[in-house]
Amino acid sequence: MLLICDAEMNRAELMLALELKDRVNFRDTYLQPALELGLIEMTQPDSPRSPTQKYRLTTLGKQILASHR
Repeated sequence: MLLICDAEMNRAELMLALELKDRVNFRDTYLQPALELGLIEMTQPDSPRSPTQKYRLTTLGKQILASHR
C-alpha cells in the first residue's frame, strides 16, 4: 500500500499493485467507489478517459491509510 500512497498511478499500475486482473471488476468494485468516496482523485478530472489519466490518494485517502497502518 505504501507504493500506492506515494505515487500517481494509471489504471494498469494500480491493478498490478493490487494484483487484480479483471479491468471491469477493478473499475466497478474498486476505482469508482474510491473516486465517489473521495479517497482518490484523477490527475486530469476534465478528461476522465484520457490515455494519460492517473490517480492519486486524496488527503482523506492518506489519512485513512495512515490510520490503518
